[in-house]
Amino acid sequence: MDDQDLQIVKTYGKAVPDYRRRNEENLFPRFETYRENIDGKYWFPTYTRADDILHFKNDDIRIAWLSAIPTTSSSSPRCGSSIPSSRSLHRQAPTAPED
Repeated sequence: MDDQDLQIVKTYGKAVPDYRRRNEENLFPRFETYRENIDGKYWFPTYTRADDILHFKNDDIRIAWLSAIPTTSSSSPRCGSSIPSSRSLHRQAPTAPED
């Protein structure tokens, strides 16, 4: 929480609960989002990251995702994602895209 404006700066959690039925699975990764004060008035999400393993009935799938929105006009937006195979589940760490 921001000390001055008392706004939420960091959010961590899941979008919705996992949904599991007989033949259906809809799983969601945990994510982390940071907000920044823009123009001294608005708080926008400028960075979101997810790095989680989804445990489906038939396989474990790792989701690694990063989205960064620049706060200056001289920067360009960055976004990256990967869904590695289950064989590389515990060997690969997510990295931020290069500028």
